[in-house]
Amino acid sequence: MMYWILFIGVTVLSYVVQASFQKKFQQAAECPLLGGMAGREVAVRMLADHGIRDVVLYHMPFGSTEFNQMSGRAGRDGRPARIHLLFGSRDAHINESLLAAAAPARSDLVALYRVMLAEARRAEGMLVDLDDSALVERVHAQSAAARLDEAAVASGIAVFEELGFLARDGFDESRRIRMNPSPAHADLVSSIRYSEGRRSLREFVRFRDWVLSATSQEMLSRINRPIVPSFGCTVDR
Repeated sequence: MMYWILFIGVTVLSYVVQASFQKKFQQAAECPLLGGMAGREVAVRMLADHGIRDVVLYHMPFGSTEFNQMSGRAGRDGRPARIHLLFGSRDAHINESLLAAAAPARSDLVALYRVMLAEARRAEGMLVDLDDSALVERVHAQSAAARLDEAAVASGIAVFEELGFLARDGFDESRRIRMNPSPAHADLVSSIRYSEGRRSLREFVRFRDWVLSATSQEMLSRINRPIVPSFGCTVDR
């Protein structure tokens, strides 16, 4: 109970702080040119002059880059600042669920595809006339180990569409799904959506393990480092 009270309190506080800065930006953007500076430049100057003394992260970021960007807002004017971390392992489970729904496990997608193909073969024109909720029920009835929810089903359908396993028209109640009776062989990694989703999940797991075990000094060292791409190679000058 105390966790949720603190969570709600910090959320309200964050909205108040954001509203305050948004108001300052809006006032500056509406100003005429001042000393040759455009409204956007004036807004940046106002924010820098006031500075941000405290940053509160009340939910775990989804990765190192987001962690650096959010934490790095503190003390940009060179003055002392503090970063308050109010997240824990419970937040990690929430993030994992969201990322897993965006790119379900291969076994879950196989179970979903089999259900959709069986339904299409019973219908005229290879049509699947089931919504995401009904598909979830059918998959769980066929496979007790499946961990699909409606969000994961929607992601799976998008992956199948990208791979050419089905065609989709319309949205929500007017959605029509027509299964391809003889699709070309394709691996899941051929789907950009699927590959990026699994990569994001792997990156979050690495970040989760680090942030829940790192010392405050290790975190500060990472925040103070510039954000650089995780790909490419280093070339000596």
